[in-house]
Amino acid sequence: MLSHLFLIAAVAVLSAAFRSFAHPALQKLGAMGILATSYLIGWFTTGSPAVGAMCAGSWLLLPWLEILTRIRKLRLPLDKNLRHRTPPSRESFPALQELTDEIEQEKFEYVEDAGWDWEDYQQYFRLFYKAGERTQGSICLIDQNNIAFYYLSISSRAKNGTIWTTWNYPFSYSLKLAPGYRRRNSRNSSRITSPWISSATCERR
Repeated sequence: MLSHLFLIAAVAVLSAAFRSFAHPALQKLGAMGILATSYLIGWFTTGSPAVGAMCAGSWLLLPWLEILTRIRKLRLPLDKNLRHRTPPSRESFPALQELTDEIEQEKFEYVEDAGWDWEDYQQYFRLFYKAGERTQGSICLIDQNNIAFYYLSISSRAKNGTIWTTWNYPFSYSLKLAPGYRRRNSRNSSRITSPWISSATCERR
């Protein structure tokens, strides 16, 4: 039993150490370590691997519980006015510089950092533009209390005025699309690609 406690403690400490690094790969290892710690606790406590799997899987349900109980009740203002904004710190958005470098490698030019705040809800955008293809790219960070995620969006306007957008927004889009607007969600892919835009690597936080 004591050896089980030492093993759980070792995995937990190692997971916390990985999560303390800014590199996305190490942070993902830390997240996997947290799942492993929960699995070991459930398994060693009950002796059942199935219970261990349920304990680990419960982490995956927590964001959806938050969405169903609180986020669905949120109300946003009708008018959102963007203004210049200082980029978030590396601690709160460690992948920002990496994503910026990858987008600029695709020949996008940096335009501006912008955002807007409303009560405890904040949005941050780093905007890019590729003049030759009339294509706009953006890195978007959504921060609501202790919940934060980011996604990448790339849009271009066709000659007939239709706006084509590809993004990896991690949730179902609940708003009605405006006429002349076409959207493609690539959250099931590690890269955003489409026949009408360039591609850039993106990740979910």
